[in-house]
Order: sequence, then structure tokens, then C-alpha cells
Amino acid sequence: MGGFEIALVLIGIVCGNLGAVLVRPLNLGLFWNSIWGGLGAAAYIYCQAWFALPVPDFWGYGFLAAGGSGMIAMLLVGGLVALRFRD
Repeated sequence: MGGFEIALVLIGIVCGNLGAVLVRPLNLGLFWNSIWGGLGAAAYIYCQAWFALPVPDFWGYGFLAAGGSGMIAMLLVGGLVALRFRD
């Protein structure tokens, strides 16, 4: 992985934790928020290569997409966990 991809994963980690702060009931804890946020950003990176997705040349698009993917991944997993353990 190059430096840009590592930065995208870090952005995914930060945005995964940001999603947990914004939606408190779906908070999984710092460790799991970071794991799922990073995996969501990594999925964005690898799906780009696997499916040859057209990506604009603007470098900020990668940060926005990786952050959004990390946040969505964390919220999806948090929602599934919340549904599993609801009263």
C-alpha cells in the first residue's frame, strides 16, 4: 500500500469513530469503530481496483469516499449489533 491508501484507511478510521459519536446507540467502542471504519475504507480502495470504477482526478474525492465508506460500514455493523441485542 502506498501513502495515499494508508491515509485513506486512516480517514476511514476517523470517520468510523465520528459516525459513532453522531449516532450514539450504534457505538461499538473505540476499537471496533476503528476496525469497521478502516475495513469500510479498505473496501472502497479495493473495489475501485476490482471493478475498475471511474474515479475523478480530484484527490479530495478519495478522502470523502473513503471516509463515507468507513462511516457507513461502522453504522451498518453497529445497527446490526443493536438489532441483535435489543430488548
